[in-house]
Amino acid sequence: MNQLALLVISSILMGNPFIDRFNEGGPLMMSLILICFILSIIFLVKGFMGLKSAPILSNKMLKLAVDSSLLGLV
Repeated sequence: MNQLALLVISSILMGNPFIDRFNEGGPLMMSLILICFILSIIFLVKGFMGLKSAPILSNKMLKLAVDSSLLGLV
């Protein structure tokens, strides 16, 4: 049972094109880029949600999103 589950999981991971691209770029660097991307999305959502109630905080969140996106690109 355990070997069958391991075989199914490995076949799913090996056939996934996103996993292939992730491994081509190197797991360490691609994970840092992924973390920057996720942080940028979080900052964007928080920035746009508080646009009416707290415009100063919203502006800071949007600037953080820009900075983390730039960090992911570099």
